[in-house]
Amino acid sequence: MEQPFGTLYILAAAKLNGLKLELPPFEYGVTTKTPEYRAKFPRGKAPAFESASGGFRLVESGAIAHYVSASGPRAAQLLGSTPEEQGRIHEWIYWNELELGPVLIDLIQWRLGTASYECGKEEAAAVALKGHLAHLEESLKGRSWLVDDQSGPSLADLTVGSAILFACRFYIDGEMREGIPHTMAYLRRLREVDGLEELFTMNMIEKRKQG
Repeated sequence: MEQPFGTLYILAAAKLNGLKLELPPFEYGVTTKTPEYRAKFPRGKAPAFESASGGFRLVESGAIAHYVSASGPRAAQLLGSTPEEQGRIHEWIYWNELELGPVLIDLIQWRLGTASYECGKEEAAAVALKGHLAHLEESLKGRSWLVDDQSGPSLADLTVGSAILFACRFYIDGEMREGIPHTMAYLRRLREVDGLEELFTMNMIEKRKQG
């Protein structure tokens, strides 16, 4: 079933918390423009969340992921049990949102057919991604998870892992993956977490599309 980008780590947080999220039919460029959708979410943004009672609604994937993470028995694991852990988790989430994410958008959008290829933008984004992957690779040396190795993956791991997995489906090809062994082992660990097997499937490209 087609779903808006940004849903993977929300679904993963729900799985870890034992929560069931219903996924209504969704079609890009269509669903968000319907009167029914706009009546609930006037800005037409996706993904969007509505509680079972219909009395609570949210947009912005990060806000939804935080709400879902805080709404179950593994909230402390997902969001941190101390101010220090919470700060580190948010540090990685903001890094993903403000640094890694925009670079991936520049590299992937035209490969999805939703933007035009621009040589200068592609080259700049490729250089930036190399630096971001080096930072992540170094941070994962000797670690299982980004923040707390003892309690298991946090929302930081679900967020960053989702972004890297998405990139591996469209840009980070086989040759590039050979240079980030710690990151690839990290993705495998996420897939091995009980409940996350299907969400973090390893459907990756061997050779990226060239402009």
